[in-house]
Amino acid sequence: MIAIYARQTKNDPNGDKQIELCLRECTGEYAPFIEKPVDSKSKERPAMRSLIQAVERGEIERVVVYRIDLMFNTLTEFSHLWNVLQQANAEFTSVSENFDTSTEKGKEILKIMMEFARIERENIGNRIRDNYRERAEKGIYPGGPAPYGFTIEHTVIDGKKASILVPNSNIEVVKEIFELYSQGEISLGKLAAYLHEKGVPGIKRSGWDNVSISRILHNPVYVKSNEDVYNYYKEKGTTIYNSKEQFNMGKGCWLLGKRSQDQDKEQNGELLVVARHDGVISPEVFLKCQRRLDANRKLKNTGNGAYTWLSGLVKCGYCGYSMQAVSANGGKYVYLICTGKTNFKVCRAKFRSPHVEAVEPYVEEKLNERLIELRKNRKTKTRENIEVEKLKKELNDIEMQINNLVNSIAMANDVLIGYINARVKELDKRKSEILNYLKTNFERCHSMELPSSDFSSLSFEQKKDVAKALIKKISLTKGNIDIEWAQI
Repeated sequence: MIAIYARQTKNDPNGDKQIELCLRECTGEYAPFIEKPVDSKSKERPAMRSLIQAVERGEIERVVVYRIDLMFNTLTEFSHLWNVLQQANAEFTSVSENFDTSTEKGKEILKIMMEFARIERENIGNRIRDNYRERAEKGIYPGGPAPYGFTIEHTVIDGKKASILVPNSNIEVVKEIFELYSQGEISLGKLAAYLHEKGVPGIKRSGWDNVSISRILHNPVYVKSNEDVYNYYKEKGTTIYNSKEQFNMGKGCWLLGKRSQDQDKEQNGELLVVARHDGVISPEVFLKCQRRLDANRKLKNTGNGAYTWLSGLVKCGYCGYSMQAVSANGGKYVYLICTGKTNFKVCRAKFRSPHVEAVEPYVEEKLNERLIELRKNRKTKTRENIEVEKLKKELNDIEMQINNLVNSIAMANDVLIGYINARVKELDKRKSEILNYLKTNFERCHSMELPSSDFSSLSFEQKKDVAKALIKKISLTKGNIDIEWAQI
């Protein structure tokens, strides 16, 4: 059945004229979907919603509209409908624009429209980020959920509606977190366990853990800013919006952007802005915490356990947290303990901590089998890992997109040609990146030197190196050991 979509307008109050014009271009059984006049900013489209539901039920084989702008306010809306139509193997026709997705010309126009829809979505995202930053630069709350310990309060600033933060009862928990951590005697994990024991409700996770604690400690929204805070972030390469003098008012700060993982990078991509709300943590305590966190960040989990070559690889199959090797009876016994249970109190699984000597033989056997398989494959054929195959597929898709865009130039005007050229340039750049990566990756995939002897004959350090290279993780549950192999 054909669906004809029409919108009531001043010149066509019932949508009859649009339906009549659509019927000139199509025959057969049809169902009209008449949209009543709606505000241009409104997202409520009852007729559109009913049409989409009919398509999803498989009742519609083609959607016909007299003019595209009568159906969609943005290309993003069209993109959404087209995704629904594709899943239902249905087509789309616009009578006025002579646009039919079942024809070759229509398919080429569709590709251009979808590309513009992508650009439109990116522009919307950029506008949202710009608005977010603009609000932050004014010191008002930029948006999103309130940080733990604060509540959003709506007010009027400079004659305009705005939002600011005010402390709530949880701010006392925040103060205790900063105070305890600044003393240098408690780790993130033990601090999380302490909050569990006190019965303090977690933020969003099932309970407190080192991640939720770390996020609070890193956030300058809590600090009473001063020149020392300014100097600290300046040394880290953070872009600072306000002058040093503006940091001497004891206000909290917004930190926008992502922190760089490169410790030596001069610019870290973050922007620091003084907010309008009062800070609650003294700059001395806040900076003590930051220096501890910075020191922790430089330490990497290398899996250098002394008790087992499995260190750093074993995870609890119930909660996903690491399992730590712990000795008992003077080192006579070594157990694998779930840190989600001992440190963070989030694991509720009831199973006895396994002995290392019960896990190592099984993993060793599987590693020997894996080594035999790898040696055999390396001798017989070149193995391409999943990532390389995925990139090859992306490369083929890019080449097809470039060809389609080039072919569509013949139907494009000057404005469209500009967009097409920009997109082709972008795709060609990505193509070069993939080709360079594939060249490097082919060499890397086969550069690992496999041990010639059995795994059991290797030294302790050699076993750790081989296990870390071949195993992504080992998940333990009651009576089960699941090994996830790394891609090499």
